[in-house]
Amino acid sequence: MKGCAGLRIEGKPIPTTGTVHPDAIVLSMHASTRRAIILTLLSPLLGGCAAFRATQNEPLDPAAIRQLEPGRTTARQAVELLGGPTQVVQIGERSAYRYDFTVTKGAGLFLLVFILGHADTRNDRLWLFFDESDLLTHVGSTLESHRAQYALPWEDIHEEADDRAADAEREGLVPAGDTSK
Repeated sequence: MKGCAGLRIEGKPIPTTGTVHPDAIVLSMHASTRRAIILTLLSPLLGGCAAFRATQNEPLDPAAIRQLEPGRTTARQAVELLGGPTQVVQIGERSAYRYDFTVTKGAGLFLLVFILGHADTRNDRLWLFFDESDLLTHVGSTLESHRAQYALPWEDIHEEADDRAADAEREGLVPAGDTSK
């Protein structure tokens, strides 16, 4: 009996003629089984999902914003209440202070080289306008950062019911249309 290129099982050469030794079949099955096990273990690395959240600047407090009174609040009082503005714009002898807070929430799904993802960015923005004596004249705000949602691309995240639910959960926020302080 000739050996198969020097391959041996338990010290005996594997025959190349006649019947195939049963251990030779086991040896070849072990190699394919090993490959299958390795591919099975690596397959989770080929796909997955991710979620992230990013913020920029400090959150704006709706209750603090309601304390600002045009004709009474000074620029100094506004800064003491809200902190330093993101931007100060000089308009002649008057000025405007801008406050921003941004939230981005994102989610993604990736399979091999196919990637689906979505990011929802919402902002709080506040503008305060002061006259030449640094007295507040106008306040303008949009508060929507709390409405940012994690979602995949096929999900509708701009539904009115979701926005109302998020508004109800945000502390200090007065619902749209409510004129009371």
